[in-house]
Amino acid sequence: MTREERIQSEIEVWENAAIIYAKALEEAKKYGDYGGMQHDEHMIKFSQQKVESLEVELQQLKSA
Repeated sequence: MTREERIQSEIEVWENAAIIYAKALEEAKKYGDYGGMQHDEHMIKFSQQKVESLEVELQQLKSA
């Protein structure tokens, strides 16, 4: 697996994680789970930040 493929794979993992946490957030809201909502919101933001940083890394790799 090349470095580019590894980064693409990691991007996909973090995008899927954001989707999973978004679904969990809906459930937490449905049941009034405040702690769960906070955790899920944090993890969605964290996942999005990871995707953004990996996309930057991928662009830098492609332009090198």
